[in-house]
Amino acid sequence: MAVETLIAQITHEAPSYPKRETSLVPVCCICGLLRDETGPSLDDERWVTQRTYRKTHGADPVDCLLTHTYCPDCFTQVMDGIERYVGLWRRCSIALRSSVFRNGSFGPCQTESFGNSFAD
Repeated sequence: MAVETLIAQITHEAPSYPKRETSLVPVCCICGLLRDETGPSLDDERWVTQRTYRKTHGADPVDCLLTHTYCPDCFTQVMDGIERYVGLWRRCSIALRSSVFRNGSFGPCQTESFGNSFAD
């Protein structure tokens, strides 16, 4: 019983540290800008540097939980890159299929296991 009383007393008298609000902060995984959702409207997205975020919120972004996303500029760049890659892939696959059907083989890289089964 004395141990339980001692633990309760220590717990009660221990200095309570202010609880920090841990928020989820979206950060661009390409350029590292942070989305600042405070402002006149939540619909307006504002992307700021870590220094600006630290000044406006009084909190270091390193202490927050970060979630990765893309800022509008980086999203556009990534989508353009994907579109170029998909276009190149489509052109190559069409060229490969047309050469297989035209020649009945894969050309110089034909192996015995494939034979001419693709030409049929």
